[in-house]
Amino acid sequence: MIRIIKSLLPLFVVQFFTWLALFSLWIYSTPVITRYIFHSTDSESPAFQNGVTWVGICFAFYATLAAFAAFFIPNLLKHTTKERLHAIALLIGSIGLALMGFIKNQYLLLISFAFIGIAWSSISNVPYRIISDNAPENKMTAYFTIFNFSVVILYL
Repeated sequence: MIRIIKSLLPLFVVQFFTWLALFSLWIYSTPVITRYIFHSTDSESPAFQNGVTWVGICFAFYATLAAFAAFFIPNLLKHTTKERLHAIALLIGSIGLALMGFIKNQYLLLISFAFIGIAWSSISNVPYRIISDNAPENKMTAYFTIFNFSVVILYL
């Protein structure tokens, strides 16, 4: 058990900060976008409702982009390592998150969410490939289980 945790510790650390950013995105994107792009904090106003709708569109956009981007991961892995690909994707996602603080146009937000979608594609795929490379065949299920619980355990 200690060997499993020790071998996955670097990935746990990356996941901790990755999921912290994702939780922040999911929690704060609606109030931030409605306030700074749609200029409303009144949940009853039409501007606020338009902002909420736009956040939903942005979330659907990044999730759809992530699903399509997942098909390119195997080809990209022919040219680089899993760790490097994941690091690059997370960097792109962090740029997308940072851009949200500078964008003042709702349509330009799609650029930010496109970057986040690239990261989400990697977050949903590459760590499992990294684990499958490191886990012994007879303990693969245990490794995946511990990894999946790591996100929940880290935030308890």
